[in-house]
Amino acid sequence: MIIGVVTLEFHLPMCHSLKSKRFVTKSLKERLSNKFNVSVAEVDYTDMWQRTQLAVVTVSNQKRHANEILTRVINLAGRESEAVLIRTDMEFL
Repeated sequence: MIIGVVTLEFHLPMCHSLKSKRFVTKSLKERLSNKFNVSVAEVDYTDMWQRTQLAVVTVSNQKRHANEILTRVINLAGRESEAVLIRTDMEFL
């Protein structure tokens, strides 16, 4: 069993309150979860308006498959219009 984890750090330039940040992050989390059947959670910068870090996790029986899914997650996150992807980190357990 392979567990793949990618952390995505975003700058949210259009957010000027925690409420607007929650709207953007919730939408992104739902899209990633629904499209790729992965688990997504906000893991850092929870009290900052214009910054967030999400962790995305997938489980597979092959490292190559987990890597493909997480790479597609990164590609979709990089095309997000309301959030600028500033850092990624991928690891496998």
